[in-house]
Amino acid sequence: MGVVGVMRGVAIFLMTLFGGFYPVSGQEPARLDSIPGPDSISVRNEKLIYTLPELQARVPRSSLHRLYKLKGRDVTLFGETLADWVRVLPGVQVRGRGSGGAEVITIRGSRAQDVRVTLDGIPLANPLTGVVDLSTMPSSSIEMLEMMPGAGATAGSGGTGGTIELKSRDPRPGVSVRGVVGSLGRRASDVELGWKGHVGSLGIYGSAERVDNDYVFRNRIVPNRPIERRTNADRASRHVVARGRLRSIPVFIVARADAVDRGTPGRMGNYVWDAARWNERRSLVSATWRPQSGRRISLAWSKASTLYKDNRVGRHEDLAVEHMVSTGQIKLPAETDVRWEGTFAHAHGDRLSRETRWTAGVRASRSDAIGSTITVLSAIKFDIAQEGVAVLPAVGVEAYLKPDWTVHGRASQARRLPTLADLFLQPMMGALPNPTLMPEYVALDSEVGITWERRKVELRTSLFRRSTRDPIVWLPSVVGIWSPRNLGTLNAQGLELAGVWEPMDRWNVRLAGTWQNSRVTFDNATSTPLPYEPGLSSSLAVYYEGEERGASADITVIGSRRTNIFGPHKLPGYALVNIRGRQTFQLMGMSAQLEVGMLNALGSVYERMELFPEPGRRLEVGVRILTGSLARLPGTPPNKTFDKHAPGKSSSVEEETKRW
Repeated sequence: MGVVGVMRGVAIFLMTLFGGFYPVSGQEPARLDSIPGPDSISVRNEKLIYTLPELQARVPRSSLHRLYKLKGRDVTLFGETLADWVRVLPGVQVRGRGSGGAEVITIRGSRAQDVRVTLDGIPLANPLTGVVDLSTMPSSSIEMLEMMPGAGATAGSGGTGGTIELKSRDPRPGVSVRGVVGSLGRRASDVELGWKGHVGSLGIYGSAERVDNDYVFRNRIVPNRPIERRTNADRASRHVVARGRLRSIPVFIVARADAVDRGTPGRMGNYVWDAARWNERRSLVSATWRPQSGRRISLAWSKASTLYKDNRVGRHEDLAVEHMVSTGQIKLPAETDVRWEGTFAHAHGDRLSRETRWTAGVRASRSDAIGSTITVLSAIKFDIAQEGVAVLPAVGVEAYLKPDWTVHGRASQARRLPTLADLFLQPMMGALPNPTLMPEYVALDSEVGITWERRKVELRTSLFRRSTRDPIVWLPSVVGIWSPRNLGTLNAQGLELAGVWEPMDRWNVRLAGTWQNSRVTFDNATSTPLPYEPGLSSSLAVYYEGEERGASADITVIGSRRTNIFGPHKLPGYALVNIRGRQTFQLMGMSAQLEVGMLNALGSVYERMELFPEPGRRLEVGVRILTGSLARLPGTPPNKTFDKHAPGKSSSVEEETKRW
């Protein structure tokens, strides 16, 4: 009887997904505006939650997830890396191992491995570790960032905490040259070249950076708390991105190379690693064929390598992994969207007991209208790998309560496979892999929320909850050997608040706050907080963007965090003030920009991770010279791509439905 009931439930879900809700099956969702296009496709104007020139949130067509979007070429008002960008988004936490160290993010009380990051549709996570270091990606090379919190947003395994999609910078005719100097020995430069012709377009972006990161800090774990200076915390990075497009055939080609060399400073009072170095390389080549809106096929090859050296103890490790990926998307009748992904990874290293892995996934979603005010979104996802097959459903509802209120709800399932490092990598004495690990399974990821909008003010609040079975956590044994294990459950729940106020033209005030509780429960019912996930976090920003100048000031507050899954020790909370400005002027017939920035902790130093101090203040000054169309002032209409669609007007189908 149980099997029959399950089969009956699956049949009903599939009928709902592909057959629609009678008698309105195939109708456009609620609040649709029919937009004529070359293929007579009707799409929905996406409802804006944030209306900042550089930040907006919306519910895209055929999606179950709220979407936060960051876009714009003038990155000086956000930060130098993607880690700086995402810091202002609700529910996002940035965790770094000291200044110059790797920076990973979590979403809504997840772990870094639970966040899926893609570049032009291609997953970026290293198959060995399952994480992406956002500090290695300069924001100047990215045209757009979209974040979808919650599980099951895209095809393929992973993304149980949320998904971040990145798009490489589009080619624009002209030349841009920039130089930056700052505190802690920072020197940086970048060059952008763009060309457009009858054959197509080509853009090349390159950057280089070096920072010494020698700063003083108070060693709080040594008697008398002496003042010491950070050593071996320097970093040097180089990035090259080329993006081309042909006019005769709808093909986009992207080639990218990133290289980072950094020291590995020891903890406070511990200089075990003060001579160790990490050298990381990543290369990526992708080709995307997009014949028309709603159809896409992408092929990509990437290689990531890591070299770890500690000359003092004679230790040397060299690991590399090649990744082949194929992704695609197709729009079907009756508002149905189908996406797929296939991957094959081949790792190289002396300490690996297995070197290959393949995965595949298909996700189908559709939207249906019930009456004039309710939209029902449904999806089903098939996740296939050597570890087995999973069928993962999802459903969402959105209701418009005129004139000012919108209510939404969503429920979905997902799974994440253990990484190659979890299963087969033996990096050092004191750590052992676990080839018997099972995949994590999100039994339920749910969200309900309400939005209020009136004139120049918008407020949104969301209540979320996620329950993960068999989460993968590294734990020590009684003899001090660390190994990953499947624990009982990981439950994350919380409340988000986001708002924006536009008091006058070109001015915006933005508020975001998150309360969350993320706890791991063992099989014996013992419960403990997930390390480094704060209970409270918030940000407040004031933003001005004019034709010749721009300025932003924001304060971010992070609450206290547990540092160990067993111990009671807490790190105190901290607050960061980020102030940036830009002034544009003419210089010998060219456009020039003077940039200044300051990131200041309210306190001399702070720690994002235990025993890895950060500098309390960073200053920088930069100058950018622009020619060609790049010299257009950022505030002029050709660069204003974030206005709401005016009543009676419509954008092209390509603009509304384009996905990478």
